[in-house]
Amino acid sequence: MYRKLSADPTAIILGIISLTLLFLGCCCGLFVFVSFSLSIVGIVIVNKSLRDYYAAPDQYDSMSKNNVVVAKVLNIVALVISSLFLIVYIIYFVFFGSLLTAAAMSDVLSNKKIEQRVESKDEANLDSINEVEVLYIDSLSVE
Repeated sequence: MYRKLSADPTAIILGIISLTLLFLGCCCGLFVFVSFSLSIVGIVIVNKSLRDYYAAPDQYDSMSKNNVVVAKVLNIVALVISSLFLIVYIIYFVFFGSLLTAAAMSDVLSNKKIEQRVESKDEANLDSINEVEVLYIDSLSVE
């Protein structure tokens, strides 16, 4: 009587879910992380099952071994594609994050300069208004 390997159904399911999440959610970075982690878990389970199979090949069904090999291929493909998407998203967020930070910092610095200029102009305007008020009051008192 032959037995199934422990990763026979589980690893195939993880590989299919990983690839499905990757292709359905390739526009969102969150699904790339989930797909990446599921494919790593699938590869670890597959390697453990293949190690068990090679330790005692006469105890396990050869069809179960073939299913595990297919699951290994699915998980490796999902891992490679999700790794590429992950690298692209990291580069994208680092590049545009630095651009957005530089733009925000330049706006903050330019607003501080504008506020300082406005404050200095307000002080200059107050001095001139006081002089005008003094002259106006003097001119009223003269008439």
